[in-house]
Amino acid sequence: TTYFAETVSILQVLGNNGDIPEMILVGIENTDRYRDLLPKTRTGKETGIENFIGFLRNELFPWVDKHYRTEPYKLIMGPQAGSNFVFYTLFKYPNLFNGGIGQNPFRWSSGRAFIIDLAKKKLNGEADFKQTLYFTCNDNDGLERKGSNVMAEFESFLKKNKQPAFHFQVNYIRNWTEFLAPFDLRRGLKFLFRNYKLKMDQNFRGLPDIKKHFSRLSKELGYRVKIPEHILTHAYDRLKRTDSNAAMIVLSSLRQIYPKSVNGLWRTADLQVAKGNLKQAIRTLEKAMIYMGSDSGMVTNRIKRLKRTMTSSAAFFLRKSIDKDGLASATQLLQQLDNQKSIYFSEIELNALGYIYINGKRYPEAEWVFRIAIDKYPQSANLHDSLGELMFLTKRYHMSAQLYQKVLELAPNSPNAKKMLEQIRNIRK
Repeated sequence: TTYFAETVSILQVLGNNGDIPEMILVGIENTDRYRDLLPKTRTGKETGIENFIGFLRNELFPWVDKHYRTEPYKLIMGPQAGSNFVFYTLFKYPNLFNGGIGQNPFRWSSGRAFIIDLAKKKLNGEADFKQTLYFTCNDNDGLERKGSNVMAEFESFLKKNKQPAFHFQVNYIRNWTEFLAPFDLRRGLKFLFRNYKLKMDQNFRGLPDIKKHFSRLSKELGYRVKIPEHILTHAYDRLKRTDSNAAMIVLSSLRQIYPKSVNGLWRTADLQVAKGNLKQAIRTLEKAMIYMGSDSGMVTNRIKRLKRTMTSSAAFFLRKSIDKDGLASATQLLQQLDNQKSIYFSEIELNALGYIYINGKRYPEAEWVFRIAIDKYPQSANLHDSLGELMFLTKRYHMSAQLYQKVLELAPNSPNAKKMLEQIRNIRK
């Protein structure tokens, strides 16, 4: 039970982080572990291990495949006596599992030579042995120390007879004082799937790199690996700051592969809000609520804020006026909005609107919005910083410097203001 609970937790964390694929965990309760899991009895006689393998092959696997969404890839993980079962099945029936995680199988004296002979026959006689094996050795375990010479022989043989498709790793655990040595599942799984995680470095281009990575993984693992939702979500969030076109392609793929993805719908609503399509954004978020079920409080609150924005936000009405009739019309509207108690002026919304115009290279509109915002919030360091950035972008360095000096008056520890003032000084030298 303890091993099972630990495995549930580790699979959940590593799967969500994109370190390993999502998995179906099947725990098999032992009725007689020494009969079913060891290849030989203490006296060297046959055990029931073949019957147990027959149960897996003929009963358990077909049942799981029938009731769950499976792929033709299986791992076997077994601590203690289960480790002997891991080694036995990987080397005698390599088509049964694709890899295994276990502990030192030589703590049991029976079957030591048998396991080594199995490995030698397989590695010497089969050039395409594709298994991956990870196991631990605990130097503080008395039984393991007695079999240390056998382990050394076994590891030496694996290293000398290493085949291109066979991979293994041994983790020696030193000075362990508790009764049970750690199974080390987390490290074992990360070794087995060491090529799984997609690295989004500075050369990451977006969807083409994602597809290439998972195509290679599919060949390596032997089945079509579906691009995980969280990979596409993370890629979009990363790309939207540097390459909006690549980000949109990734988001489109996310919506296509996972039409019920709340992450995809939420980010689609973000884009709709940025374009001023608040009604459309609300409909998108209402669709997300259907898929979230009872855990939809965050979406509900956002819908409420958007509805309030549409009825009471000065930034919303000013944007509509600017986009439709220009700044002169918006200036007249501003006077009307100032006199309406039901209308609110939000520092955050006005700042965001200014950046919408900056991103669209509509600099006069951005300046107008920032100056209106500063008039409403004269003590806002953030708004002065935003207008200072706009002045810098439009090469009005003197005005930009004055604004960043004001930022330092309002927020003396602002690192961005100090950095920008240094840049301006270098430009004006």
